[in-house]
Amino acid sequence: MSLYLCSLKSQIWRKYECPCSFIFAVSVLAITFEIKFATKVRNGGFMKAALLILSFIITMTAYTQGWVWVEQVSNVNTRLNSVEISNWIGAAWICGNNGVVLRTSNNGSNWLNIGVNGIPADVNLHCISQGYDYGDAITAGVRSDTAIVYRTTNSGTSWHAVLKQFGGRFNGINIKSQNGFICGNPVGGRWSIWKTTNRGLNWDSTGLYVSQNNSETGWANSFKYFYGSIAFGTNNSRMYYSINDGLNWSYMTTSALGENNITSLSFVSYTYQMYAYLGTTSKVLFTTNFGANWSQTTPLNSGNVVGLANRPLPVDLIGQEELFIVRPDNKIQFQSPGSTDWSVIYTAPSGNYTHITNNMPFEHYAVRDNGGISYCNCIIIGISPISNYIPDVFSLSQNYPNPFNPTTDIRFDIPVGNGRDRLVKLIIYDALGREVSQLVNQQLQPGTYSVDWDASNFPSGVYFYTLTTENYSESKKMLMVK
Repeated sequence: MSLYLCSLKSQIWRKYECPCSFIFAVSVLAITFEIKFATKVRNGGFMKAALLILSFIITMTAYTQGWVWVEQVSNVNTRLNSVEISNWIGAAWICGNNGVVLRTSNNGSNWLNIGVNGIPADVNLHCISQGYDYGDAITAGVRSDTAIVYRTTNSGTSWHAVLKQFGGRFNGINIKSQNGFICGNPVGGRWSIWKTTNRGLNWDSTGLYVSQNNSETGWANSFKYFYGSIAFGTNNSRMYYSINDGLNWSYMTTSALGENNITSLSFVSYTYQMYAYLGTTSKVLFTTNFGANWSQTTPLNSGNVVGLANRPLPVDLIGQEELFIVRPDNKIQFQSPGSTDWSVIYTAPSGNYTHITNNMPFEHYAVRDNGGISYCNCIIIGISPISNYIPDVFSLSQNYPNPFNPTTDIRFDIPVGNGRDRLVKLIIYDALGREVSQLVNQQLQPGTYSVDWDASNFPSGVYFYTLTTENYSESKKMLMVK
């Protein structure tokens, strides 16, 4: 039995071979402890983060599905259109029709309607994103014939319009650090793509030209941006994408499959690769080679797949993720790793689903057209293999053992930086400098991490491993001898 350990926040996986032939009866263990540290902020003061919750899961080849979806009280009955979980513990944002914006700071125990503080009631909001800081958020909608983007930096105490476009409709928006993108339906023969480099205060479409093909248009929430990679779906069998922050664009097509509507999507992007899941009118599609080949499964019931969430697995298991989807009914569907079958994992008491979160791997909200909110902390088992020590500086340790056959352990330290997670990459290269494995490519909280590399499928020889962040890079050499 293969055993994988993963940090909920860091998504670093470690693989173990376990001789067990039985299924563990497991329960969730959450370890909470207090860590106080100070980070200098823009106004010259300091921000204290006093609580850090580390939770982990063990995922086995035999899966238990003890997850519990619960209903939460929104105190509204209007249609909710989009939901996103914040990087800040306990926080999430929802937007909907009639200017509704909901925010929670306690995992949904309470939701506050904060859109009334500056967003007119005749604006239907289609998409929402957390911002850079705790109180930041961006949401976009349509008022009459004008698309409008609203921004708050004070947890919704006030909202201000930062972008307007006559005749448009914004379908997706996302902020990562200082940068972010908005994607909307074509206006004047070109797709409406805008970029910010200052946390959503200003937006510019210069250099982001993607021409409209015939009369194609987009879908609400069929959009994703993650540190350099951007993608959005259309009703013309195309998923447009860029892997260099919008400098160059291409597209995958599903026309050969007879699927025109790409109504939801998710991707995992690595160097020169993009593994993409697409939800369509009748299928869920998956590709590992930019759409040259597709695998497909058929969910239950009918209607567009309006929300899709894939839970991460190690690189060697990509394509076998756990999947959740929602269609415009009251069912949440689930697909087990490696399976082609779908099952209904939850049925809401009323209303039809419109969206499900896909920006946190083990926590999900799903929203409905009657104000309904469903929540799941989808954890199978908990364990904490990482120290509570918070490093002061970056550090990459020598792998152990070295020489090794066939597995070795690599440890590294990520210090506190601006009170936010850091985008970290750990890549293995052969003696000729060719990338052979990417162990880490994700945001990590400050801490000490350990990841195994299994070189069973590689020849003996010298290899190099490089740790890279936005302002640090270090490499070390190791030797594998079979």
